[in-house]
Amino acid sequence: MLAKSLDDRPPASRPSSTRPASSRTRRRRCPNPSRKRQQAEARRRAILAGAKAYLALLIEAKSKIEEFVAAAHKIAETNDRQAEAQATADVQIAAAMPPSPPPKKIPQPGSQASSPAS
Repeated sequence: MLAKSLDDRPPASRPSSTRPASSRTRRRRCPNPSRKRQQAEARRRAILAGAKAYLALLIEAKSKIEEFVAAAHKIAETNDRQAEAQATADVQIAAAMPPSPPPKKIPQPGSQASSPAS
């Protein structure tokens, strides 16, 4: 009867050896739950701030890449126009020149070419 009355006590008044293991384990792992919650919240805020900073860097990098691509495209278009103008000028110059005479026949060694009179 005495043992039964001892076991019927509320959990807080029982000796620690008779408390449920889960309660002891929970208290050992998390002695101050509000402090743990605050630490977790602080970690969450730090991670979120880091992610926002990284996102800002990515947005800035994207805009710089777009500017670079636009500048490279503009340079390529300018180079194309200059090359086309130069090619047009070369064709006009070639068209304005008189035709060149046909090439002279070069005698091949060992052939029966007319030899100079001796």
